Amino acid sequence: NIHSSTLFVAPIAPKADRHGAPVRRSYQSRRSRATQPIRVTQKPPDAEKKPKQPRAPPSATPPPPRTETWSELFDDIFDTSGTIRFAQNVNTVQREWAKHRQTRRYVRHIIGLPKSRLVLRLLPVIVFAGLESLAVSAYTHVLGYPVPRLSNMPFGLMSGVVGLLLVFRTNSSFARYWEARAQWGLLVNRCRDFARMTRELLTPESYKKMTKYIAAFPFLLREHLYGGSAEEARTSVSHLLDAKDLDFIEGAKHRPNAISMLMTKVIQEDKRCNEFMRLKMDAAITVLIDVLGASERILRTPIPLSYTRHTSRVCLIWCASMPFVLYKEMGDVGCFFATVVITFVLLGIEDIGVNIEDPFRIMPLTQLANTIEGNVIEIEELGDKMREDDEHAWLNDL
Repeated sequence: NIHSSTLFVAPIAPKADRHGAPVRRSYQSRRSRATQPIRVTQKPPDAEKKPKQPRAPPSATPPPPRTETWSELFDDIFDTSGTIRFAQNVNTVQREWAKHRQTRRYVRHIIGLPKSRLVLRLLPVIVFAGLESLAVSAYTHVLGYPVPRLSNMPFGLMSGVVGLLLVFRTNSSFARYWEARAQWGLLVNRCRDFARMTRELLTPESYKKMTKYIAAFPFLLREHLYGGSAEEARTSVSHLLDAKDLDFIEGAKHRPNAISMLMTKVIQEDKRCNEFMRLKMDAAITVLIDVLGASERILRTPIPLSYTRHTSRVCLIWCASMPFVLYKEMGDVGCFFATVVITFVLLGIEDIGVNIEDPFRIMPLTQLANTIEGNVIEIEELGDKMREDDEHAWLNDL
């Protein structure tokens, strides 16, 4: 029964999804969408087809494999040089990488084992471990007393700790090595750019002098990191500087700073430079000083000595206790060889970490300095050649 003349119609609730949110309906059904015509654009029949452009040849192709003679093959097998051969000539780097990847590197590494610096450094410790193993055997056979046997359970529990110590040691040392190499890479790039900049901004007389200073900076930095004397520093740059500059550098306590002061003097005395040019070249000198400071920081800040000492003690105790664990299970001969090999492997990893902690002793600093000198001198020669070509072109125009 309707008691009122007004009719109320209840609104229809929209459909909702399972989360209660309203579902929007599309005003265009799928069928109507499918029946829509498809527009196809056709090219006019008289349209000319563009000819296909030929593909450009590759910019560079790897060099074909070269057949090696027997003498080169044996020289490669008996070659025990380090990373110095990678920094000598950039044109032969790919050839060195090819040798580095060849499978006969295993033969070369085994043959070069007696000449390995790692073996020579660890030889006293390896001999001590072998003599200890022989002493354990002699204690049983000569005296007739049983050797106290240690359980292998502590070694199994502590193997992970020893591995973590060695991994952290080698990773920290390699981080120092990589940072040092990155700083010297920055030095190479900045010296090249500095020489190019000075060729355009300085007068020819100032540019000639600045080129010699830029080429001398890496040699003085190398002697500074090696702890060389004043005479050694003078000898390293005697082919680049005159007697007056050599006396000035020899009398300074910090010789890289002295050569940077000579660079600054050339910039200040140049008549062609304005304030903007001086700021640009002074920023380049600042980068050289930054490389100097970063190298000194790496040199004067070793890994905390307590960590180095603890790692060495743990590895040495581990190797010294090995014969008392392996003797009963492997016998006299097996215990001897196992002790020697384990000592060489374990202490070899620790010794590698200690040696690359000082990266400047194993980095090819001399080759890098020679590279900088060659590049800077070549930029100078190319600049002179370009200036002569420009003068000849101007005369021809007249």
